[in-house]
Parts: sequence; C-alpha cells; structure tokens
Amino acid sequence: MNRKLKRGRKIKGTIQVPGDKSIAHRAALFSLISSGPIEAINYPNGADCQTSLKVVESLGVTVKKNGTTVTLTPPLNLSDANGKTIDCGNSGTTARLISGIIAGSDLEITLTGDKSLSSRPMKRIIDPLTQMGGEFYSQNGLLPLRIRGPGPGRLWLLPTAPWSPSP
Repeated sequence: MNRKLKRGRKIKGTIQVPGDKSIAHRAALFSLISSGPIEAINYPNGADCQTSLKVVESLGVTVKKNGTTVTLTPPLNLSDANGKTIDCGNSGTTARLISGIIAGSDLEITLTGDKSLSSRPMKRIIDPLTQMGGEFYSQNGLLPLRIRGPGPGRLWLLPTAPWSPSP
C-alpha cells in the first residue's frame, strides 16, 4: 500500500522522557572529547550511570548536578589524567566505552572494577581496539586493564552482531 504524506506544521516545544542508561553513559563519556559543555537532562540516578560520571570526573571533567540535570564541562587538558587508575565499579558499559576513548588518545590509563566486573571478559573490545592501534595489558583479558593510545581511527567490521536479537 502506498500513501502520500502531507508536510505537517512545525512542531516546537520540549518533551520530557525517562532517563536512558545507554544515552546517559555516552553523554558522560563524550564529555571527555567534546569541545564544550554537555547538558544531560533527566540523567538516570542508577549506579552504572553514576559510575560513568565518577570516571569522567576523575579524568578532569567538571560535573555539576542540579536535580536530574547534569552539566559536564570537558577538561582543558586531558593529558593531566595520564597514568591514572580508574575504578569502573560494576559498570561493564563504562569500562568498555571508556576503553575506546582511551585507546584513541595519547593517554595511558589502567581500568579496574569490582570483583564481578573483574571476572567479565574484555576480549571483545581488546581485539578490535588493538587492531586499531591501541595497546592493552591484562591477565587473560580481564580487568585490571592497562590501555595505551594513540589508536589511529580505523573502520572495524564486527565479525558477529554484538547484541542478541529479541524474540
């Protein structure tokens, strides 16, 4: 069936949606490489998302909270974070995403986590990021994980889908 759609009137306004963990993690971590402040409205209060805030703050991002609004201002000089050890708590998303940012930088940083996170394999990020030029040092592909950049940008085609299809 074909339908012709008519152009609608301009829509203007603000909608409020529930906080989204996936977007929140990325907003926090992108603040490390952004050229200006990021404002995340309705930022979730869950442990994993708060871990991402703690991680970027420990790397020099200024984090200001006003209710559920978080303003993230990037550091003037990310190289001040060189040599740090960063605790990712129990947040696998934080550990995996920050690994890519570090591998593409001129930093050397060690990631740690709690007992549970330290037992989860990181090989699925180590292999492609190594192919892109990052250097990784770990015992059996687990945390603690020392990462050294720079990793030049490069296209990586996933050998398999990183997600499970929904039934």
